[in-house]
Amino acid sequence: MPVLAGMYGLFLTHGSMMTSILIPWVANLAEWDPYHLVPAVTALFSFLTALVPLTAEAAAPVPGGGANRTLMALLAGLIPLAFMWRSPAALGLYWLTGTVFSLAERGFYRTGWGRRSLLRR
Repeated sequence: MPVLAGMYGLFLTHGSMMTSILIPWVANLAEWDPYHLVPAVTALFSFLTALVPLTAEAAAPVPGGGANRTLMALLAGLIPLAFMWRSPAALGLYWLTGTVFSLAERGFYRTGWGRRSLLRR
């Protein structure tokens, strides 16, 4: 959270000098996304990341665990949506990038190579 707060201040003060081809409808990255596409995509990827367990063993069915996992995934999607709704667009891109890498990491550790790399430790 301290890193996120620092990034918020950084993008709010210096984001007016930055632009991006990723979101051309925003004049500079200090502005918030008027169409709220960045917060929506960030929330979606956060939700998907929370749904995918890190390993296949963590995905084993637990009595009542499906409802808890879904509720936690829903919260994991709503929190970034609330934070990013009126935040600088750069902060949304920062959060989205971290979430996409986290989802890729979870996907990797569910493959054979990833499982073997976890077992070597």
